[in-house]
Amino acid sequence: MPPADLTLCPDCGRSIPRDAVRGMCMACMMRAVVPGFLDPTDPSDSTDHSYGPWRILSKAGEGAFGLVYEAEQRQPIHRRAALKVLKPGLDSREVMARFAAEREALAVLDHPGIARVLDAGSEGGRPWFAAEWVDGARSLTAFCAEKNLPRRERVRLFQQVCDAVAHAHQRGIIHRDLKPSNILVSADGAAKVIDFGIARATERVLAQSTLVTLAGQVLGTPAYMSPEQAAGQGAEADTRSDIYSLGAVLYELLTGAPPFPRVKLESSSIQEALRVVREDAPAKPSTVDASLRGELEWIILRALEKDPARRYETAAAFGRDLGSWLDGGTVLAAPPSRAYQMRSFLRRHRTAAIGVASVFVALLAGTVGMSILWQHAQQAAISESTQRQRAESELWQSLVLTAQRERLSPAAGGAARALDMVRRAAAIRAGVELRDEAIAALVKPDFGPERRISWAGKVPRLARDPIFHPKMSSACLVKTNGDKVLVEL
Repeated sequence: MPPADLTLCPDCGRSIPRDAVRGMCMACMMRAVVPGFLDPTDPSDSTDHSYGPWRILSKAGEGAFGLVYEAEQRQPIHRRAALKVLKPGLDSREVMARFAAEREALAVLDHPGIARVLDAGSEGGRPWFAAEWVDGARSLTAFCAEKNLPRRERVRLFQQVCDAVAHAHQRGIIHRDLKPSNILVSADGAAKVIDFGIARATERVLAQSTLVTLAGQVLGTPAYMSPEQAAGQGAEADTRSDIYSLGAVLYELLTGAPPFPRVKLESSSIQEALRVVREDAPAKPSTVDASLRGELEWIILRALEKDPARRYETAAAFGRDLGSWLDGGTVLAAPPSRAYQMRSFLRRHRTAAIGVASVFVALLAGTVGMSILWQHAQQAAISESTQRQRAESELWQSLVLTAQRERLSPAAGGAARALDMVRRAAAIRAGVELRDEAIAALVKPDFGPERRISWAGKVPRLARDPIFHPKMSSACLVKTNGDKVLVEL
């Protein structure tokens, strides 16, 4: 650890004052403004410098932890190699462990699609290793663009990458940083996977000292890293994390752009960029190129599933499905169901979904509560109506029975009292029984030779029969014992 008044240059790792201009060492600041600047304090920047039997020819590239040079060996055989040297100052335990992990990962891999380790060593406390040099190397996307390869040829070339990654997985190595710049294509069209700098072993195939990964640390390139890596679960991520990265590379290889726009990721904070990877769904390839709609789009989207369990289980299975597409066979990938799309949408927009659900539950609870209150009011009204009808029915029945008793009574004025009961009952409900009772009371000798009575309600005009018919006309003349009684119904 540097003293309290010092810090480390973020580019090269040298110790620098905390108030250094732009927070960088002078050499790195000069590199940023003067292309091709050589640091006189770093002998590795000199083409005259050698590491073991390897002499530096030129600088070929630079990563987060190491510098890459084109180098040559002249004895005992003449050959070229990509020489990777740990950056000056990056000698912490973690960085040293990662550098060693890459060296050992390449050492246990033996596949034509992975650059082989030729030699390794250490000089001045800085480890280095020499890997196979790829002649005329171009990144995967650059090679396809320069050659203007048709779609089917691009897919065949990508199958080589799947084979190489499958080999690494079989040897227990997860790359964790697959992207176009880490997939080189030689001049003769052979793909090579490089840069296992943040690779992780799934088994104890590497030395224990190389298995250093901090919990919750995010490693990789946001545009191509899996959602679980973006969530800081790199130490727990399995081989399906590489499947996602392969899907992102294939997406760009066929559409010309990564799943998430570079401008969006680069203009956002690292936290927002990682949130996009974790939660947002990439645009379907067919929205960029409509000709991709169908099985090839399904294959890409299956590899890019947020849920690792829904991706291809292995890189080999990914490559086989691409082979099925090339041969016109049946592919394993299929478009996601509506139910899964809904679950994915809710998972991505969990906060908004919880808010909407809360409002919906509140509305539902209010609706249910109002419905219950309305039902109770309705039931109370029905109960009250039923009780009122029952009381009226009982009163009506009582009035009819009283009218019958009065009509049959031999006492004087019985017919008049019967008619009064009939009128009171008719105010509640008219009916044939009341009509018959009224007529029966009218024909008693208590009344004169002709009486008239009004009766509420209308009945169809069916007949003018003087008999007590249930469906008499609206007015009927009843003759009995020579007396005339006009009943108006």
